Amino acid sequence: MTKDPIRRILLITLLSLFSACSQVRAEAVELPQPDALTQLQNNTINVTADGRYVFRNTDIPLSEILSALAQAAPPVDETRMVIRGDPDARFKDVMDLMELLQKNGYHRVALVVS
Repeated sequence: MTKDPIRRILLITLLSLFSACSQVRAEAVELPQPDALTQLQNNTINVTADGRYVFRNTDIPLSEILSALAQAAPPVDETRMVIRGDPDARFKDVMDLMELLQKNGYHRVALVVS
């Protein structure tokens, strides 16, 4: 064994790490299915820097978003919605949209800044 205390500490640390790593088990991870990713893309509302709301490549006023969503994604507790905010979008515009969605049955809302 080495007489240098630092080397001894490093050796013990390395042996401990190897011992710990040998006991790690791999478990299956469930990845989102392509259908779920498509649904999230289809349920995304973009908030632009100039305050516009864009749903499925169409500008929609805030007052008409619910009717557009009703045709595409009826409000169900399990429906996931994504609000994608431009980095320069006003916070109020994003929060107005989030509040509107949550008051009308869309409880699973995610915020994304792109």
